[in-house]
Amino acid sequence: MNRRFRQPVTLGLSILFICTALYCYWGRLGYMHELTFLSNFSVGIFLFDTVLCRLSGRKVPQILYLDCMMLLFLVMMVCTAFTNEFKFNGMFLFLHMLNPVFMILYYFLFCDMNRVQKSSQVLSVMIVPLLYLIFAVAYGKATGDYIYFFLNIKEHGYVYCVSFVLILSAAVVMMGCAMFYLNRIIFKNRKKYWF
Repeated sequence: MNRRFRQPVTLGLSILFICTALYCYWGRLGYMHELTFLSNFSVGIFLFDTVLCRLSGRKVPQILYLDCMMLLFLVMMVCTAFTNEFKFNGMFLFLHMLNPVFMILYYFLFCDMNRVQKSSQVLSVMIVPLLYLIFAVAYGKATGDYIYFFLNIKEHGYVYCVSFVLILSAAVVMMGCAMFYLNRIIFKNRKKYWF
């Protein structure tokens, strides 16, 4: 079942993520630098690329699925924690909530973290968020327009902003570890009892 459904599900999710990201931001091109757009769009491109890789017989490192899932999970986590700060109406519900949930389900159905040799690779979940953080801070400093309220040093001060980022980073690493090990447990037991 796993192999038979994986390609169509992957292709369907890639199209969904790309289309919902483009649709939501089509009239808002000046906001395409937001993590909501970039994460949904780039995960859609990644999933489409994995379809092509599998068709050509190339392997995709399993840890990249964890990275993508955690990137979308980060968007969902921040948006649900601060619902008054983010748009949840219309198609933005897909970008902030539904697409992350779909990716989490995909991760637990099709991505076997038992294939990952080193558990320390789970720390890779922080690479893209940290790169985006550097971009967002630089963008805020250069334009005076901070993409996210918790990065606005002028309004909240350094202590608040640094504390927020450190707590958020710790949460991402802890959730990444939890998702990684939960996936391993599920796949070990799935092979024994399911299919």
